[in-house]
Amino acid sequence: GAQATTADSTAVVSAANIATGIIQCTPTADRSKATDTAANIISALSLDVDNDAADFSLINLATDGEQNVTLTGGT
Repeated sequence: GAQATTADSTAVVSAANIATGIIQCTPTADRSKATDTAANIISALSLDVDNDAADFSLINLATDGEQNVTLTGGT
C-alpha cells in the first residue's frame, strides 16, 4: 500500500497510518508524537490473538539532521 504522511506537529500517529507500514514526517523542529490507542491499533491491524505483532517504520525526512521525532506509546 501507499505510505502515510504524519503532520509536522505533535499530532497522534493514527492507527490507519500505522496500518500502511511506512509513515513519513518532515519535522521543522523536534517533535514528540504518540501512537493511537492500543484498541484502535489492534482493530486497524486485525490483531485478534494474544502476542500478535506488526511492524512499521517512521521515516524522518528532515534534511539537516537537527530535528528529531520521538515516538511514544498511546494508551
